[in-house]
Amino acid sequence: MRYPVMLILFLYTSLVQAETVSLNFSKAPVVSFLEATYRHMLHRDYILDPRLVDDGRKVTINIK
Repeated sequence: MRYPVMLILFLYTSLVQAETVSLNFSKAPVVSFLEATYRHMLHRDYILDPRLVDDGRKVTINIK
C-alpha cells in the first residue's frame, strides 16, 4: 500500500511544478527551430547534417 501512495505523491508534485510551454514559430529556418527547442528548451546537444544547414525549408508551429 505504501508504494502506490508514494507514486501518487511523486506524480502530483511533478505536475504541480511543471511549467506551461507555448511555442510559436512562423516560417522559422529549421536550424533556428532546432536550436530553440533542443538547446534552449530541452538542454540537449544535437548534431545537424551539413546539408540541413544550407536547406531553405521553414518551420511553422503554434502550440499552446
